[in-house]
Amino acid sequence: MSAMSQDSNAEGDDRAAVLFWTAVAAFVLAIGFALAFLPLGDWVTRFSEWIGGLGALGILAFCAAYIVMMLLLVPASPISIAAGVAYGWWALPLVTVVATVGAYIAFLIGRYVAGAKVDRIIRRRPAMKAATEAVEEEPWTTLALLRLSPLVPFNVQNYLLGITEVSTRTYLISTFAGILPGAALNVYLGVVGKAVTQGEAGPVEWISLGLGLAATVAVTVLVSRRARAKLAEKGIG
Repeated sequence: MSAMSQDSNAEGDDRAAVLFWTAVAAFVLAIGFALAFLPLGDWVTRFSEWIGGLGALGILAFCAAYIVMMLLLVPASPISIAAGVAYGWWALPLVTVVATVGAYIAFLIGRYVAGAKVDRIIRRRPAMKAATEAVEEEPWTTLALLRLSPLVPFNVQNYLLGITEVSTRTYLISTFAGILPGAALNVYLGVVGKAVTQGEAGPVEWISLGLGLAATVAVTVLVSRRARAKLAEKGIG
């Protein structure tokens, strides 16, 4: 490889790194703005206060709401954040488990109830069709990548995977592992939001929270980007 091409590759890598960290910073700022100034922030606060005030029943209410939202293809990130506000880091295992349960229910619906309808939808969407074919060929690898990538929305994947021949064991393990990065990010946002709104964060805590949030976002984005690249190599995307 010539020195010129090496310099060109280095410049490309530097440019990609700058764009990546710029995107991370913009994402963090956007989330902070949304929680502070948009109605979403008020809704998250009210929901977290509601489930927190119900005690043990609040956990059941959260689980029911989360599963219903998943089945209706509604993004559940806001109530994951609310769980972080209400329960702190204890919300991480709660969100991960209930999301896995909701995903499995949708999987069963796709496999035993709505398979024909899901199949018709897939035939009209090349990316989804390619995804199901790849899952049939390499279930473990493709499932793990799909769960970590935003290429096909997570809630849609649950129904989509129901019409494949993937085993329940493979589906549940890959789903649980794939949920963790996004769940950690949402819960962290809730933990940070609670510390900020209750005035518990001084200068040192602000710096610590900001660095932790940036690191969590960076890892989530990086994993998603690499998963998408790997899926592209398989012809999905």
